[in-house]
Amino acid sequence: MADLPARNEMIGLPLRALVAYAARCARRVRPEPERAGAEYSAAVEAAILAAERFAMNAGRTVVEEAEAAADAAAAAAEALPPDEEGDRYSAAYAASYAARAAAAAAFSADATEGLDFGAFTEAVKEMGGTATAEAAIENVVAASEAAKAAAMGKVSHTTALDDPPALAAEAANVARARADLRRLSQAVPRAAFGELGEGVDPSGSGPMGAL
Repeated sequence: MADLPARNEMIGLPLRALVAYAARCARRVRPEPERAGAEYSAAVEAAILAAERFAMNAGRTVVEEAEAAADAAAAAAEALPPDEEGDRYSAAYAASYAARAAAAAAFSADATEGLDFGAFTEAVKEMGGTATAEAAIENVVAASEAAKAAAMGKVSHTTALDDPPALAAEAANVARARADLRRLSQAVPRAAFGELGEGVDPSGSGPMGAL
């Protein structure tokens, strides 16, 4: 894997900005519905849309955004056939991580007090950490994993590492991810760790430019 942005390059950005970054990585590799199949495409699209809505702060409450993102992430993962590989595999997991980044960011906000994310909530308690801090970390991790999944593209665990077209596609996706984070860092003010921040448009009309 070529060098993607490191997680320590992300931690100074607000959580909504990182969700925008993750959603954009997923959007870039989403297969066309006619090629991927209706059920799969609907699940992937729902996950990406949930992340995009949260990133833009699109008029929904934080709790509603968190619930939609968590549901969409689960739907994207469940829609993936167990033996799936290549670009469909990468797109599903990129979308799932993007939605999970939104769910984690929402969980970290004060408005989500009492919202139960099951095993994740219990893990936070066992570690002795606060839900807000651990969820903010989860947001960074999920955004990083979304970029990684998107970058993989047609490179799967069974793809030959010397496959020039697959590796060229991976390198191009890594370069785009790095450019996205650079533009985002230039356009969005740095924030204290765990701060939600203002809405960020992940589309071509936003600070990251053309998809």
